[in-house]
Amino acid sequence: MAVHELEFAGDERLAPYRDLRNRPGEAGERFIVEGEHLLGRLLASDVELESVLVSSRKLPRLATVVPMEVPVYVLDDREIEGVVGFKFHRGVLGCGRRPRGRSAGELLEETPPS
Repeated sequence: MAVHELEFAGDERLAPYRDLRNRPGEAGERFIVEGEHLLGRLLASDVELESVLVSSRKLPRLATVVPMEVPVYVLDDREIEGVVGFKFHRGVLGCGRRPRGRSAGELLEETPPS
């Protein structure tokens, strides 16, 4: 796992995660999943995981789950709340790249629950 402990919530690498409250259901090449369960579903699919944003308290749980080539950005909960724009409880967000012509919901339906 390529861990990047960030000190600045304004880091440009966090752009896909920024202000999610004001972008619900936004279409585009990227989508965001929240929580360990959905991150696991994304990892089990054939969809590319671009990056992970995780609370420092959840980092140890992801050590054996996230592939080495995927950047994992670490901030404390308060900083993450400033990035995403809402109260952050689950501690894990993942950014996937949507294959052309398929919605995030369709992709998750194709992946069996773990």
